[in-house]
Amino acid sequence: MRIGINNTSIPYGNKITEIFEKCRLLGFNLVELNLNSFPVTFRKERVDKIKNLAKINTLDLSVHAAIGFMEFCHKDKFIQEVSLNLLKANLMQADWINAKYFIFHVGKCRTIDDQINKLQDFVDFSKKYKPKILFENSPSGFGSSEKEIEKILETLKVDMNMDIGHLWISVNNNKASLETINKFRDKIKYAHVHTNFGKKDEHLPLTSGNLPLKEMIGKLLNTKVECFTLECRSTPEELIESRDILKNIVNKLSPYNF
Repeated sequence: MRIGINNTSIPYGNKITEIFEKCRLLGFNLVELNLNSFPVTFRKERVDKIKNLAKINTLDLSVHAAIGFMEFCHKDKFIQEVSLNLLKANLMQADWINAKYFIFHVGKCRTIDDQINKLQDFVDFSKKYKPKILFENSPSGFGSSEKEIEKILETLKVDMNMDIGHLWISVNNNKASLETINKFRDKIKYAHVHTNFGKKDEHLPLTSGNLPLKEMIGKLLNTKVECFTLECRSTPEELIESRDILKNIVNKLSPYNF
């Protein structure tokens, strides 16, 4: 079991060396690189630096696709093509740095069936690469309801990153329930951990919000989850509190030691 952190949740500066060193010093064993804010590029020097920093800090890597720049079903076919190629390029970047996981979302245009049809090309492409691709549930729109999550997982035959903050919003919008975690227990391999008050995607530290954190973590421990990754926007002090809260819950509810 891994306890990880998204690079956007590290409030100590943006220098690459600092990010990796802080992850190690704070007791994390995985860092998730969000390509919206953390450029990997295909330059050998950059790739080698990331791989070396991960090695010397004994950190596994995961990569979150740069979803802010992608729309697979846009009315403009050129944008569709660019979006799909960018997603493929992001996966290649993840492969180059030896990332274990690659996280993606569906888009927002047309229908869920259109989104799935477009993403099938990416799923077929992904079979040539090592990172485990994971669909992440959304807080709203396509991929937020239990029905659509099921359709995506069954049709694309991929595993899942269960974002509990996003799920809590879906629960409050009557699109899903806490039992959604149990339903997809064999597909959930990774989890994003942050909180909110059930109305908007705030990415609050674990000291805030009204999300039933202990119950959700307990349900996740009965899935095939391999990593809990903090994705909170917080101060240095709040981050340490969130880390301790997460580790204490997991230690109390499971036989794993950290």
